[in-house]
Amino acid sequence: MIPRAHRPRPSRHSVVLAIAAAAQASPALAQHLGGGADVDVPWWRVAAVLVLCVLMAGAAIYAARFRLFRNAGTAAWPSSFFDAVKLMAPAPRRLKVIETVRLSHQVDICLVSCDDVEFIIAAGANGATVVAQPQGWPGARAA
Repeated sequence: MIPRAHRPRPSRHSVVLAIAAAAQASPALAQHLGGGADVDVPWWRVAAVLVLCVLMAGAAIYAARFRLFRNAGTAAWPSSFFDAVKLMAPAPRRLKVIETVRLSHQVDICLVSCDDVEFIIAAGANGATVVAQPQGWPGARAA
């Protein structure tokens, strides 16, 4: 085996010429663009496929929304379109954040209303703590 220091190295010019020769396009391999036959697609096929895709997307949305927003007690599909629309309507929100005040870069004080009962919650990096809650509420501290 020839030691590495004595091996002949190819010159830069020979490497560049080899890459240039390999990159040249051969005229024998070239093809004429647009040489194929004309494809006649009727407009009604395009319209039918568009309608089919829109219907399939609508059915997928209908099934996904029904699965997400159905009532817990009803496992059957809705009997009519109007029942399905009622099921897909969002339920009224029970939980509302009325006001938020930032005490420091890690602690927020939030006034939260749940079913018209207000709580004051301190939320920080280590979790959240109920600071004030109504007197009759379970777990409320006596004053």
